[in-house]
Amino acid sequence: MSTRGKKERRVFFNATVRLVLLTLGLFLQMALAAVLAYYLQRLSVVIMVLLYLISFAVFMYVSVHHDNPSTRPFWLLLIALFPGFGLIMYLMWGLPRHGMKRHTIQFASHEDAQAALISYSSELEDDAGRCDIELSFLFPTLWNVSRYLRSYGFPLCSNTKITYFPSGEAFFADCLAAMENAQKSIFLSFFILREGRLWQQFYEVLRAKAFLGVEIRLLIDDAGTMFNISTEYIKELQKNGIQVELFNPTHRYLNNLYLNYRNHQKMIIIDSDIGYTGGVNLADEYANYTSPFGYWKDTGVRLDGQGVFTLTTIFIDKIGRAHV
Repeated sequence: MSTRGKKERRVFFNATVRLVLLTLGLFLQMALAAVLAYYLQRLSVVIMVLLYLISFAVFMYVSVHHDNPSTRPFWLLLIALFPGFGLIMYLMWGLPRHGMKRHTIQFASHEDAQAALISYSSELEDDAGRCDIELSFLFPTLWNVSRYLRSYGFPLCSNTKITYFPSGEAFFADCLAAMENAQKSIFLSFFILREGRLWQQFYEVLRAKAFLGVEIRLLIDDAGTMFNISTEYIKELQKNGIQVELFNPTHRYLNNLYLNYRNHQKMIIIDSDIGYTGGVNLADEYANYTSPFGYWKDTGVRLDGQGVFTLTTIFIDKIGRAHV
């Protein structure tokens, strides 16, 4: 068996063990909560009434203060139908995800990104004003959309060239050529990264640039890469000057329901002057070097100019909350 084959089997085995242990841990917690709720209600009528009163208070709290609107109906229904069990489950899994300290870090990261965008947009106010007037006359529908986005803190950027790529092959070829000319930094963010022909091309460029002093930062999602990248390989990347961050490591959060809090953004930012984004990931099938699902059709765009700064602030914000 080849060395690469053994390595892939080891990564797959380790990831499978992680998932099995994680699943067992979750089910054990649920079983413990059910048993605890059952015995508490059987101890005495007073304890049962007290449990119901606390459940009602928590129900009211969740209806007003729960931090995630998408999960609020689930918790309300669970507490209403199974007061004891629902109460214990909410205390275990439903409270703010990582405590106030990490919420503060997450908020600060977002605020810093917003402040940077506002500062940058104020510097470009004259250009943006002219662009706004032109847009209102030439493309009134797009102008209305831009007004809506600006009201939520997304600045209007002018002097930005957009290049469209109809396939992953064209997208990655252009990325690699632009990375060769990087002078200060290369930031990459992907949900899936898998070793292969495509990643090897990227790795050679990134390693060479890191050796020359270019800042290389790579943000990959833990769930998207756990079957592809080993801890040992991440250490190798870091040893070669590539700063790697895992977004929301799954093993850290056994006590909550935020395992699905994932980062699906795909970005490559070079010197904050050139930015790429689209639907592709860093794996051979997205460049059609392999075709396990037939021809893979995906698209992407390249930004040159002022608009790239927006991508940069998004990336920095995501790095700041990678473990939040």
